[in-house]
Amino acid sequence: MPQVTIICPHCQTARAVDAAQVPPGLSRVTCRQCGKQFPFSPPDDPAPDESSAPPPRPDLPPLFEPIPELTRVGALFTRSWDIFVARPGVLLPLYLISLALTILPAAIPLGVAGLFGLLLGNPWLFLGGGAIVAILCASLGMSWGFLALLCAVVDADLDIGGALRRGWEKLWPFLWVLSLVGFFILGGLLLAVIPGLIFGVWYFGAQFVLLTEGISGLAALRRSHDYVRGRFWPVCGRLAAFWGVALAVSTLLGAIPMAGPLISLVLTPFGMIFTWLLFCDLQRLGPAVPGPRPTPLNPLPPVKDPP
Repeated sequence: MPQVTIICPHCQTARAVDAAQVPPGLSRVTCRQCGKQFPFSPPDDPAPDESSAPPPRPDLPPLFEPIPELTRVGALFTRSWDIFVARPGVLLPLYLISLALTILPAAIPLGVAGLFGLLLGNPWLFLGGGAIVAILCASLGMSWGFLALLCAVVDADLDIGGALRRGWEKLWPFLWVLSLVGFFILGGLLLAVIPGLIFGVWYFGAQFVLLTEGISGLAALRRSHDYVRGRFWPVCGRLAAFWGVALAVSTLLGAIPMAGPLISLVLTPFGMIFTWLLFCDLQRLGPAVPGPRPTPLNPLPPVKDPP
């Protein structure tokens, strides 16, 4: 049975329906993804009578705005930089907070262990246990800070406190996804290097799948792979372009005193934005295999017809 593809001009969600279910002439469609309404007429029907059409809305985007292909590398860098310079008051403090959450939780157990070791005359025993606790605390704090920064990149409406709260709510699923991705990449690198690089490209979007679609664990990795499937080389080329530029900048400016921390201060959130925009392109194109559509972070209420 022939099908008609309907594309929501608000969220770019595409939906294929049987042509028999589409009424002739102009009708109003409610998008099941974002809840907004928009006028639609089958492409094979004659042009509808404008007198019977709903009143135009100045804020309504074009009816059939095409779903874009992957953004070119140069445009990705430009858009990433524009987003970065527009939100320094949130992204830079969150990056510094992530550093503090890495250092302070590690310093406290080490200091306590050293103090007990000096008091009880066996510093090495206590320092060994303190080091293990410090590593665990530092890993937990670093993951929380990193995830809070990632949440601020994904949701531009979040402030610093909101990003930290969102990061704490998603921390344990994020650690599970991160552990799985690290396991596959590290295992692939140990086997023959190339499988690890392939896994890195396949699963780069697993963290964004968790934050935007609420899918965790192995399902998040599979979802990321579904997005990349059929587009491996374009995605790999864009990721390689970013890491090449990051390596070149770090090499050229790394010899300057105190330049290292400043480079990291910029490259870390910039890299998150770059990969987020790349994932957004893949999400708009949709996965190469059937699956549930992503759920927006802040779904908008349906547009009501004027009385």
